[in-house]
Amino acid sequence: MTSGGRKPNQRSRYTANLVDTGVFRAIGKPPNAHYDALKDAAVTADTILHLPATIYEELGGSSETDEFPAGSDYVDDAIRGGWITVAEPLPGARTDDYEDVTAPVERSRHDAHQVIANLTNHPKTVNQWDDTALVGLAVRLFEQNERIRIIVHTTDRALSKAVRVVVPHYGYYEIKCRYYPPQSVQDRITMGEKFTW
Repeated sequence: MTSGGRKPNQRSRYTANLVDTGVFRAIGKPPNAHYDALKDAAVTADTILHLPATIYEELGGSSETDEFPAGSDYVDDAIRGGWITVAEPLPGARTDDYEDVTAPVERSRHDAHQVIANLTNHPKTVNQWDDTALVGLAVRLFEQNERIRIIVHTTDRALSKAVRVVVPHYGYYEIKCRYYPPQSVQDRITMGEKFTW
């Protein structure tokens, strides 16, 4: 089973779509036409959109719960509708010493954090660390599923680079990252082919 509860078809690869905060902020809170188009695109592609717990928190929800939805005006309707799922919180902390971190999910987050900090010319921040959850979740899904491909959707250029660099470093090459300039998200991500390999 994937962390989202969907069992991949054993004959073909399942495409998991991981989505960043900026995408939902650009789409806006439901009800609206862009939100409906996003839902239609996900349903047409027969996919579930995966959110790391930290992304859910950035969208106003609480990951300190045993049951979702838990407080996000942006995605709770979609969680109830079954086309968005929130992953279990990822292990590790931003303050962990890199040399002490050996598990791939945690280590990939630290690697992504460094890539993002280097690309933005800013010291490592909490917000950047939250973004690395998309990289960590991708690595976790690959570890848990042999027949999976992953597409990450983001409005963050540095994060898109981190996804493309870090995840293959851990031996997982069936990954794409789709970067959307924030002003174009509403029109570009709602096209169904964005969620298919």
